[in-house]
Amino acid sequence: MNNAVYQCDLTWPYKLKSDLFSLMLPVFALDGKATNDATIYYKGLYLEITTIKNSIGRATIKDKAILVFCLSQLMAKLNNSYETGNIAAFTAYDFLTTIGKGTTGKDYKDLEKSLQRLNNTRITTNLTVKGISLPTEARLITEYRYIKTSAANYIEVTLPEWLLECAHKGIVLDLHSTYFELSRPLHRRIYEICQQKCGGIYPKGKISVSNLHRLVGSGSSVAKFRCVIRELTQTWNLEHFNLTLNKSILHISKTLQKSEHPTANTVANKDQS
Repeated sequence: MNNAVYQCDLTWPYKLKSDLFSLMLPVFALDGKATNDATIYYKGLYLEITTIKNSIGRATIKDKAILVFCLSQLMAKLNNSYETGNIAAFTAYDFLTTIGKGTTGKDYKDLEKSLQRLNNTRITTNLTVKGISLPTEARLITEYRYIKTSAANYIEVTLPEWLLECAHKGIVLDLHSTYFELSRPLHRRIYEICQQKCGGIYPKGKISVSNLHRLVGSGSSVAKFRCVIRELTQTWNLEHFNLTLNKSILHISKTLQKSEHPTANTVANKDQS
């Protein structure tokens, strides 16, 4: 599979996918200005996030859109028995329009910064998902480069081995088709936690605000975060999840749509309050 390229094709029917590691722990920063390394502890798990010297900062949850895009295309090809590789090739225009961004010069520059942050961010964790563990200082992407051809200009992103292993073993979780429409980083991360807790065989889940605060990776105090979550439960408009705050416990319930069925590509998760 080394240096084998697969083309991201928007004409393919595909579902948005995420790896389980970045759903279960706050791998990505909410704030695009986050530059400091971080260590998060949660119920016996730890996550260390480091960046290489002189980098422009940690990878953010908005940057994660690149991984979601590449992984989703890879899973579509694997599920249809097509040959794949470890390098995803796509045009910047296709990616930007897929995630609902513009195609101005600023949008292309922002994409370049996202690629840089992903390439410069390293994670170390003791979390193991169905026998898969991450190596020390695992990369979010191994490298990226720009390729010019007579047909188009492409970006080639080399995916790390741990992400490829998740894909080939089906250790991924579906994201709703409206995932990219969640413009606020906090809302996107809250949705991920909801999906991780209720995306499979469990239609309901709950989590304490203090634990949610850790899993979100919020830099605010728990008290301020509780106020934010209380407001969010009153304005949340993702119809397939209902959020209710009862004292310091956030209750999550999923409303299955007619087209939705529990998927095999999930890891069962018990409520963690």
